[in-house]
Amino acid sequence: MPFHAERLKEIRQRRGITQRELAALCGISDTQLSRYENEKMEPSLGNLETICRQLHVSIDYLLNLTDDPDKNYGNNTLDPIEQDMLEIYRREGWAGVARISVEKLSGR
Repeated sequence: MPFHAERLKEIRQRRGITQRELAALCGISDTQLSRYENEKMEPSLGNLETICRQLHVSIDYLLNLTDDPDKNYGNNTLDPIEQDMLEIYRREGWAGVARISVEKLSGR
């Protein structure tokens, strides 16, 4: 399987999730996730599917079949700022959206 570890790490970081948090969400150890990201091991198809669901990213992206992480997943009509807000809402709820709104308004 042509799994691309750097894409996993990049999309996880872009979503603002630590290795430990993603591993817990996926039901795997953080050591195992680290091995995936450092090209020491490739995830099984089941683990890859779970990771993609938790990161809201297409499997095609992690397999380098597309350069669009959202291809075949969800609504592609959101601009990057809207996508970021949606990810914050999914991860932190309205409190996270309020926090990021205050940060943006105060220029942080």
